[in-house]
Amino acid sequence: MAKFKFSKKDKAPLGVKIISILYYFGALMLVILGILLLMGAKNAKMLNQIPFLSNVGTGMFLGMGLSVIILAVLSFFIGMSLWKLHNWARIVTIVLSSLSILSSLFSIVQNGIARSLISIIINGAIVCYLVMSKEVKTAFK
Repeated sequence: MAKFKFSKKDKAPLGVKIISILYYFGALMLVILGILLLMGAKNAKMLNQIPFLSNVGTGMFLGMGLSVIILAVLSFFIGMSLWKLHNWARIVTIVLSSLSILSSLFSIVQNGIARSLISIIINGAIVCYLVMSKEVKTAFK
């Protein structure tokens, strides 16, 4: 009988894989948004009919589009590194989720509770899971 050696990534807990997939999905959505913004830069002259958008020039669309695509690449690498159990990715995810919780708390005051509450619950669950789970701590050692 042949013995199979499992790599470190095969030992990733299911929750870590789910968080990683969320980062992949977020990266995909950011790429789509970035492409739409870049298309907006190309078609900015056609937007003169909308007063607000006519004030936002081609450079603004281009800058925002490139920034969003850079964020997409970073999100993809964080997801990939979580999947491969790199501890730096766990720490970055904890920090980003914590910042998102704080942002959502401020957003509750300004916008409303429903969307912000969902964000707080999801990011709170991610932080708690990555910080408190013995399985996660063992996997990232």
